[in-house]
Amino acid sequence: FGLIATNTIRQGDTRETGLRPILTAGGTIIAARRRLVWPGAAAVVVSVVHVLKGLVDAPPVLDGKPVSRISAFLVEGGQDATPAALRANAGIAFVGSYLLGMGFTFDDRTKEPAANRLAEMARLIAKDPRNAARIRPYIGGEEVNDSPTHVHHRYAIDFADFPLRREAMDGTWQDADERQRQKWLTRGIVPLDYPDSVAADWPDLLAIVEERVKPERDGQSRDALRERWWQYAEKRPGLYAAIRGLDRVLAISLTTKHMGFAFLPGGMIYAHRLGVFAVSHYAEFALFQSRVHEIWACTFSSSQTDRLLYTPSDVVETFPFPNANSARASLERAGKEYHEARAAVMQSTNKGLTETYNRFNDPEDQDPAIIRLRDLHAAMDRAVLGAYGWTDLRPVAIHEREWEAQDEDEKPAPWRLRWPEADRDTVLARLLDLNRSRHEAEAQAAPAATPARKRRGRASPTSTAPLFE
Repeated sequence: FGLIATNTIRQGDTRETGLRPILTAGGTIIAARRRLVWPGAAAVVVSVVHVLKGLVDAPPVLDGKPVSRISAFLVEGGQDATPAALRANAGIAFVGSYLLGMGFTFDDRTKEPAANRLAEMARLIAKDPRNAARIRPYIGGEEVNDSPTHVHHRYAIDFADFPLRREAMDGTWQDADERQRQKWLTRGIVPLDYPDSVAADWPDLLAIVEERVKPERDGQSRDALRERWWQYAEKRPGLYAAIRGLDRVLAISLTTKHMGFAFLPGGMIYAHRLGVFAVSHYAEFALFQSRVHEIWACTFSSSQTDRLLYTPSDVVETFPFPNANSARASLERAGKEYHEARAAVMQSTNKGLTETYNRFNDPEDQDPAIIRLRDLHAAMDRAVLGAYGWTDLRPVAIHEREWEAQDEDEKPAPWRLRWPEADRDTVLARLLDLNRSRHEAEAQAAPAATPARKRRGRASPTSTAPLFE
């Protein structure tokens, strides 16, 4: 049979419930055309797939060219399944904290009535300097994408996972067994001899949270959100354990028009609209910002109109990073040069990542600084390809759109400066094969080990060790 489908037929759940079961059941994709601009009035791009039950002698044809096999991803290769999480990538990628209560924050720019003003924060610190220990800078996706220096303008009260208060109780902390201690901690009330901090040690801050956060939490259906109203809804202890000791971390806005990674200072509260990565070197920045990683991210994240919805668990935990210590110096050099050039452009124009990448992708923008940034990105991509040993690949980025406007009332798709589709698919096929071989090697080395995704929330403290040695 022949099938006309949207070009998401090879993505995510659509692939897992469509093409993959067909191939698993003995079907063969004998021909496919991945991108066909619909000839009618609708401004859509479709895929055309021809399937046969059984095997054929002739090689299948992909976009008019004979190939060895067409996979469920509609690329040449043998990998049809969603890539597996790799244990080597555990404890790297996280989503930021979900506060669920803007009463935790101090912010002069918001119209949110529950938020506090910065003057109130200054007053509280002047009244009791100890309050500064529980007020931390707070940053989200907007600052990462829109600020040329990724500077924060908000702060947040942070009681971490502290109990609420100490009380005289039937029993003492020192004499209680572990079961009783956990029971006390779950309730948030601990004995007078509890040795660590409790939220009530900062009464001024606790009063603010009780006044401005607790009423919102009282209406929540989840018991934990109502009962532990002084704590964030999602505290992300694994994230903060993993980045402890790092002077900076890599981050991305999870909803973004362009895939742009930025370094942020350590020691902040990172909002739930941020993906945060426990790395701090330019070599890792080069890997994440490269078109190699972008291909993987666009395949295994979802999208919304022209925006990428980056999913750290699906993208990073499965991504096969290169194993090439000899290439580390070139990656560090290429990443640093590109990062510094990009920062210079943003600061000179007072524009953030979104506006800068709008110019980067616009073929009519021939500013020398933008041209140099494009050249440095290409050099960074070559360094990444070299780290994988794929020196036979020499793709050259081109400007293209997903679709053109069909009439004067319709907007065309935005320009993208990216590798041609054939090169993107070649890289994707190699990454898929590499993920499969890495997963098989990990299974043989430690078949009983806990999968990476199950361990991610309990990451142990890390150092500034690179992703690959």
